[in-house]
Amino acid sequence: MNTLDFILKCYDFLDSGDNYYLVIRLCKDGDMEKYIDNQPNGRIEEKKAIFYLQQVMNGFKELGKNKIMHRDLKPANLFLDDEKEYLKEQKNDNRTNKKKIQKKK
Repeated sequence: MNTLDFILKCYDFLDSGDNYYLVIRLCKDGDMEKYIDNQPNGRIEEKKAIFYLQQVMNGFKELGKNKIMHRDLKPANLFLDDEKEYLKEQKNDNRTNKKKIQKKK
């Protein structure tokens, strides 16, 4: 599997004056924060957690190769694909979603 599979493609970047918006692929199953909250006792089983952590590490490895830094790593910023198995970009999928980012003042 290619490490680029773990990074969402940014289709567009918009600035409304008060907020920034990233236009990314729609990930119907939401984010890791919601996924964890919906698990029994708010926890993911160890094997599954290791599986997701490996994907995050592979994504960061690719970002590092390209001298890109992620400044806001948290479960709410880790998006799940339709099968909840990979945090990845489907290159042949034209569905997009807007992600609002607050500007710092």
